[in-house]
Parts: sequence; C-alpha cells; structure tokens
Amino acid sequence: MAYIDIDQIVEELRKEASTWDDHTQRCVFFNHLVGASPASFQSHLGRYIRNRYGFWKHEWKPEIRNGIDCSPQHPDAISAAIIKKLIELGPLEIDTVNE
Repeated sequence: MAYIDIDQIVEELRKEASTWDDHTQRCVFFNHLVGASPASFQSHLGRYIRNRYGFWKHEWKPEIRNGIDCSPQHPDAISAAIIKKLIELGPLEIDTVNE
C-alpha cells in the first residue's frame, strides 16, 4: 500500500473546515468529536475520508483474525486513525487554523 501521511490528512481536513462559510458548521464538525469514539464516526466521517482520499484504491495485506481484517493498512483502520487524531486535537480553533 502507498504511504499515507495521517498528520497531513488531518491538517488538510482542519484547513478545509476552516474555509467553510458558516461558523456554526465549522464548529459543530469538530466540537461533536470531543470525547467521542472513532468507531461512532466510521459510517459518515470515515466514509467521507476513505472516499475523498481514495483509500479503497490502494492494496493492503489482509490480517484476518476471527474472520475480520484487522490490518492497520485496511481503509477502515486508516480512517479510524485519522478520526482518532481529530478527536485528540479537539475542537477546531478557527483563529489559529489559518495562521
């Protein structure tokens, strides 16, 4: 699988959100992540990330355990890592993102 820079993607997503016109939309996008589990965002935000960055186009080596692909390179695992990083960073600080 091609190298995926999670920190770069997180930075891009935060900058993208900072360009949205509606202040409330920008704040809600990141404020609702605080204290949340990455798994709770996989069906919406995770799908957006996987599709936007084309994760399904990359090949990865499956690591099957109990019938589940647990590879850290699986697109679901990568999007979960990105969401986890967004959660760790906390709410979007609108004034500091565009510096």
